[in-house]
This record gives sequence, C-alpha cells and structure tokens, in this order.
Amino acid sequence: MNLKDRYNNSLDYIKDHETSQQSTKKEKDSELIVLGSGNMGLIYLTQWKERLSYEEIVMLFPDLIPGLVKHSGIGFVLVNSIANGGMIIAENGIYYLESDEVVGENPLEGFGKNAAMHLKRQNSFNNMPDVLVNSFYDSQTDEVCAFEELIGSHGGLGGNQTKPFILYPSEWKDPGELVGSESIYHFLKEEIGNLNS
Repeated sequence: MNLKDRYNNSLDYIKDHETSQQSTKKEKDSELIVLGSGNMGLIYLTQWKERLSYEEIVMLFPDLIPGLVKHSGIGFVLVNSIANGGMIIAENGIYYLESDEVVGENPLEGFGKNAAMHLKRQNSFNNMPDVLVNSFYDSQTDEVCAFEELIGSHGGLGGNQTKPFILYPSEWKDPGELVGSESIYHFLKEEIGNLNS
C-alpha cells in the first residue's frame, strides 16, 4: 500500500503506525550492524552498498523508524530523505534540516542551539549510517541514556558533554566560541604553527 494513501504526512505515519513483533535472527545471519558510542547509535543495513533513504527504509522496514522513536530511551533519529534531505524524527515531531521547518514538536528542543548545524554537517558525510539514533536528554536531571557500558554521553547530543572546555597556555589568543571539531582543529593548528615561527 502506498505510504501517501495511508498517511497524510510523515508525522502521521510515525504516530499512527503500530509495530508488529518480529522474530530475532541469529547474530551470524544478521543483515545489519548496530554500533553504540555513548548516547549515539549507528544502524547500518548491510544488504545495500549505499545509504538507504527514509523512503526506502519506510518501504522495506516499515516498523523500524516508528519502533525506534516510540522507545522511551530514544530522543530522535536522523535519516536522509530523497524528497526532504535530512530529517530529525521523534515520536511527536520532525525537524527538516534543509529548510529548518518543524512539524509537530521540535525533536531538537533542549539539545542546544547548534544541534541542527552539527546534524546537518554529519548528514553530509559519506560514511553516514542508514539511521543515526540519539538517546533522550532530560534537561532537568542532565541525564541521557547510554547505548554502551560507559559513563558519559560522548558521541551523541545532550548531557554534560555539551559543556566542553579547552585548557591552553595563557599566551595563546582567546579563540572565542568554538563550535564543532573543525573549529577546534583550526584553532590548535594555528597556535601550534605560531610556536614554530
């Protein structure tokens, strides 16, 4: 059945979809890889060489995205749509990265003012997973849900990691606000280069 015939929009699909139970294959028969890094998870559907689009995932695995975002430990997922580009999807809302449009509740609420910028950059990488998963973030308790047996939230958005610092020699210039690893790299490279002059 055509997705557009069943639902008016993607948010209707997420909210109204009822997930069915599936049997679990043995690990050696698995056709996907799931990796955890702090409170970020990466899902690679290994039958395909290229990253699957949102539309393809909905067609091939209709339970996957609604099943993920309806889980209490999940904050949002990032997928790439043929029609809309990057989509941040949560149970009650979708953020379209290309247009900065929000339908329903903003899934990035509370994740910081630069969250969309970071996710848009990530979505442009060649080695992106089919589905990037970020855990919930509770701003009241400053808690996230880690997907591995480590303490902390490295990898994903939310938690204490959103307040990083750099300890550097006092004779270096003040870099101002640094946003993202690329800006940190440029700052350090410039100051280290000045040491040799």
